[in-house]
Amino acid sequence: TLFGNTNMEAQHLSNTTTKQVIDSTRAFRELVAVRRNLQKLGGSMYWKPSGHYVYLAQRSYHDSQKVVHLGLRSAETERIFEEFEAERAKLQQREKALSERIAIYERMNKAVRAGTASTQVIEAINLLEGLGISDDSRWLGTPALHAYWQSTGYEPPKVLKEREEVGYFLVFVMHKLEAQTILKLKRSKAVTHYAVSSEHSSVLIIKSAKESRDEEKQALQRTHDALVAYLQKTARQFLDVLSEELSQTPAFEQVVISKTGKMGLMKTVEPHCLGAFNTLLGVDTIDQGALSDLLSISRFQHK
Repeated sequence: TLFGNTNMEAQHLSNTTTKQVIDSTRAFRELVAVRRNLQKLGGSMYWKPSGHYVYLAQRSYHDSQKVVHLGLRSAETERIFEEFEAERAKLQQREKALSERIAIYERMNKAVRAGTASTQVIEAINLLEGLGISDDSRWLGTPALHAYWQSTGYEPPKVLKEREEVGYFLVFVMHKLEAQTILKLKRSKAVTHYAVSSEHSSVLIIKSAKESRDEEKQALQRTHDALVAYLQKTARQFLDVLSEELSQTPAFEQVVISKTGKMGLMKTVEPHCLGAFNTLLGVDTIDQGALSDLLSISRFQHK
């Protein structure tokens, strides 16, 4: 049987939903690739007068206050400027076309119930993507389960479909976050972030901004405080060692779809490795059965 370790019966997504997931996630991956190329290209270039000279300057994509001088105005810097403008225009045009197509795909995703992740998780993924740190991040805990199940073509367990993810998510960033990046994270209205950093890596505790009942808020605050204390006092000393371990652990990347149809490209670890990292960082998934069911699917079996 497909789910050899449990009594659960495997249920394929319908053909309509399967096709929708394939088409929408493929287009979204292309959009992410275009946006990453725009980030690599850098911020705007301009000619900057300085005394008797004119320099070609470029702003940082993520911080317009940071400016790099690329050289005095010459035939070479004129060529660099023209090539930059042409490439940026081409990428921006492609981004606009893909964004319009994605808006349609996301409405269709919702109509066919293509995903089960919460809106808060998708908003957090896309915030990290916009800051250029998503590719260097690894999601742990429950959100990773959505990435695994999204890739299988099967209906996820009931607990993942029905339970609202109100609480805290943990994201490991395999470099130390800059103060400017942390400031931008703090300005986000959709989700709140708390960062714990060591010399070469950081951990983000991401709190959903979704409203919850008072007793839930109190319980969540206690959980949050305990997690922060653990990371600050105990885990911080081995974050860099863990980062090294994560860099050698196979990554798992998947476009995840929310209940409302929105999409985000999540990066986590291979499902066989999730439990160990969860334990080390003091988090867990909402239901261990959802992970064991997943590991019994043939595509995740060790060869």
